Amino acid sequence: MDRLAHVRRWVIWTGVVLLVIGAKLWLVDYAGSSVPRWDQIDAEGEVILRPWLNGELHAANFWQSHNEHRIVFTKLEALGLVMLNGQWDAYVQVFVNAVLHALLLPVLLAWIHRRVRGWPFAIVAVVTTALWLLPLAWENTVQGFQSQFYILIWLSFFHLRGVLSAERFNTAWWVGQLCGLLALGAMASGLLSSLAVLIITAAEIARSRTVNRLRIATIGLSLVWVVLGWLTRTPYPGHEPLHVKTLGEAFDGIAQVLTWPLQGALPYSLLAALPLAALAVVWFRQPERDGFQRSLLGLGVWFGLIAAALVYARYHGALLAPRYVDQFAIGLLLQGAALALLPMPKSLRIACFAGWVASLGFALQADVQHITSHTLPRQRQLIAKQEANTRAFLADPRPELLRDKGKFDLVYPHGEALWLRWQDPAIRDLLPGAVRPPVAIPTVPDAQTAHLPTPPYPVIATSPTGIQREPWIWQSERQPADTLPILRFRFSGQLGDPRAALTMRVVSDAWAVDVRPDGSAPNRWKTINVIRPPGEWWIELSDRDSAASVALTAPVEMGWFSWATEKAIKYHAWWIGIGGALLLAGLLGGQPARPRVTPPAA
Repeated sequence: MDRLAHVRRWVIWTGVVLLVIGAKLWLVDYAGSSVPRWDQIDAEGEVILRPWLNGELHAANFWQSHNEHRIVFTKLEALGLVMLNGQWDAYVQVFVNAVLHALLLPVLLAWIHRRVRGWPFAIVAVVTTALWLLPLAWENTVQGFQSQFYILIWLSFFHLRGVLSAERFNTAWWVGQLCGLLALGAMASGLLSSLAVLIITAAEIARSRTVNRLRIATIGLSLVWVVLGWLTRTPYPGHEPLHVKTLGEAFDGIAQVLTWPLQGALPYSLLAALPLAALAVVWFRQPERDGFQRSLLGLGVWFGLIAAALVYARYHGALLAPRYVDQFAIGLLLQGAALALLPMPKSLRIACFAGWVASLGFALQADVQHITSHTLPRQRQLIAKQEANTRAFLADPRPELLRDKGKFDLVYPHGEALWLRWQDPAIRDLLPGAVRPPVAIPTVPDAQTAHLPTPPYPVIATSPTGIQREPWIWQSERQPADTLPILRFRFSGQLGDPRAALTMRVVSDAWAVDVRPDGSAPNRWKTINVIRPPGEWWIELSDRDSAASVALTAPVEMGWFSWATEKAIKYHAWWIGIGGALLLAGLLGGQPARPRVTPPAA
């Protein structure tokens, strides 16, 4: 029975993870782009990728600040994915980030489930899962550069849990301290988990009036991490106008963050922030607290410090921007857990949960409606315009194609600066298939395309459209062996129709790949992806059918990971369907069977 319950839990958690990944991939499919944008151009392209391409990359490049932050792991992720993929593709990054964030959900819920059970846990789990599924933090989902938010939460959670739950020097304590050190390379707020450990440990010492080696070591290392984080901070003068100016602004900002998404109902919504504070008072009135209690309170202190740091740095900016919502979700998870753990009559607990869920549902419904009806459609339009302008520039890299564009017409806010950054052909050659020029295969001078829609790329071959007296065979020139492994063609015509005598092959000296599309494309352009053979390669087309024809464009190169993530994004509905089915099977699989009723004897 225990084994069956264990399997059932894994089925549920797997379903939750796949469901969240599918929801994120749907959002990426709707409003995302594979083209690196804005902060990526500098923090990844200029600081990491260009030095790497030129053989000048050093460890200091990863530690170099980006505005106020040192985003070491975001840069490492970017370089690692480019090295594996051969392309600088934001789609690959957002997929990795989606997995990273989705895996965090069952980790947090399983940890809460250690102490919260029954229907209160079900409510907390449903609310938290909804926060992961809804497009509230859409910026982090569709932009590949935002991994630092997920990395910060992962490292901070394991730091707080490992250190504060330890009763002795054990592996969890040492791993937690390592996470505290590594958090300094996630974001500027990485030192706040160490500060939270200091506050909770100091409170424990004050309450129990006992000091031991473990507590001394905890305070000592936490102080080291805090001092190291403080000394390596990088104030950014350009953001000083965003800072909080008065004590009144500070209190207002803290109230907005702690009560998200109910900040529009201040001061009533402050009630939503009270459960965790009340739980801290109740627990610290007890003579002792166990590891779970200390780590939960530590996570609560960490979230409060995150809120304070955010208010200080962004009160006059985008204080409640979508990029911060993934951190706000941690606060809601803690408040829900506190409601479940506070000692109170059952009727009062039911009333509190009902009010909490109803108010959250009302506020989140309004936010989601605005995001889906206004924000995301506008984002989709901007992405289409930016990709079109990037394609035009890469096809003809003249500076005037960028200089006169508006701030939101390009993937970087300043066209002149973008031109300076993209003068290097090596950087341009890293860009993804959505915008890069096709492989330079000579085009057919007399291509018969007048009867076709405007081709997306140069047409390299067209078979005869009239009556043929002999078979038509065409072969391209040899192409270099260092071409990326996936070739994306567009074709029009009857290629793929089993009744037509049309064939296409991508050939090398090693072997040939027969290209068989899953259907023809008369009077339109259809995309096919081909895994090219190794070595130098070329294309062969043949037409032995006087009633059929084919036109082919020059292919665009793609890396393995670019191709795989585009497929994953395209089939997001499968992720959602499989995840939902597993979740439903896991939830229903543990329901006890109804007792069989034996009718009375006649």
